Amino acid sequence: MKKISFLFLFIALSIGLFACDDDDNYLDGGNRDEQTELLNLTMEEVALYNGRDGNLGYIVVQGVIYDVTNKWTNGEHMGVLAGTDATDQIMNAPHGESVLDDLTIVGNDVLAEDLTVYYTLSELGAFDGKNGNMAYIAVNSIIYDVTNEWNNGEHEGCFAGNDLTSQFERSPHSQSILDNLDIIGELLTQ
Repeated sequence: MKKISFLFLFIALSIGLFACDDDDNYLDGGNRDEQTELLNLTMEEVALYNGRDGNLGYIVVQGVIYDVTNKWTNGEHMGVLAGTDATDQIMNAPHGESVLDDLTIVGNDVLAEDLTVYYTLSELGAFDGKNGNMAYIAVNSIIYDVTNEWNNGEHEGCFAGNDLTSQFERSPHSQSILDNLDIIGELLTQ
């Protein structure tokens, strides 16, 4: 009878230990204390995380915010400054995106309220790049400035002043092009 009681107690304790150990369901590998939500910051807010004088250091690369606090000295690495959008510098560096593998993602940036301009498709049409007009295009509801990149508002059969989402979806290098353009605002959809 003692053996059965001991066996029952052993099984009950084993089940209890396994049933209570649900930490593997957490995204951070089980550490509940360190689990946090991703931040949504404007570029003005990211600029506050410059890594200097004990501040945290964040950079933005392709719209993702990375923590460089413990990787960069006083908010700088090879001339790249924390608190900035470092997309161009990272993507054009010899190591490219691979340097991001060692960084912690802390959030996503959003368009600053004071920079967000909304255009309808008909309003966007005025920015065709012809006769000295600015040249804007829309891709996935984001409006980009192509004035200095496109000759007379045209590039490879695409014309400024239009929603070019479908054309950019078919282009093999579309994301790299968009990453290097200034964002003007957002396209209003009816």
